Amino acid sequence: MNVEPEDRPRSLKYENVRQEREELLRTQNRIQGLREFVENMRRETKQGENIPHFDPLDGGAEARCLFLFEAAGGKAIRDAGKGSGFVSRNNDDASAEMFFRLNEAVGLDRIRTASWNIVPWALRETGKNRPPRSDEIEEGKVWLGKLISKLPDLKVVVLCGNKSQKATGFLYKEYPHLCVLHAPHPSPQSMLQEGKKEYLKASIKKAARILDAGQSYEGIRAVNTTGEGAEI
Repeated sequence: MNVEPEDRPRSLKYENVRQEREELLRTQNRIQGLREFVENMRRETKQGENIPHFDPLDGGAEARCLFLFEAAGGKAIRDAGKGSGFVSRNNDDASAEMFFRLNEAVGLDRIRTASWNIVPWALRETGKNRPPRSDEIEEGKVWLGKLISKLPDLKVVVLCGNKSQKATGFLYKEYPHLCVLHAPHPSPQSMLQEGKKEYLKASIKKAARILDAGQSYEGIRAVNTTGEGAEI
């Protein structure tokens, strides 16, 4: 059997890599609190495995930067063995690959980050993903607040895409100590628009600078975004 490297774009399409990641989910100390958080959410929402786990290659409870996307994509759901079961930059889709490559270009170590969605579960109609509704985003904000309580070192939240940016006011009001940045979603339809790839890269770079400098920012840096209904 060919063994594929774990940390490269789209590596979670390989079964051996998924199995290794699942083993880390069970054994990596820094991810255990977030693993329990997801398991509890699965029970309370009755969404079950429609909610993917945090990637144990990321920072887990030690994360200082949270990237918040829109809704769980099909490649993140362990559906009939095809998806990974993780919100991950290693998922087998174009959005995840773009996010991986831009973080790599900036040099923001993933161990300092976590990735999640404003609506933590997949949204599907007639076999296709759909954008989150307002009521689903409101429910997602509740779970976002619970998540932040599990991330004691969190400094920066990067809201990627229009739907995740609906959490801006909530974060600004409830967590004024956090720096909230806006960025485009790394979906193909967003990245094809002029300037969007550069905006996303600049937002990742700004997050890295804040973490490196230990700076405290007040206010919000907003970036005009598109790409509704995209997932990672």
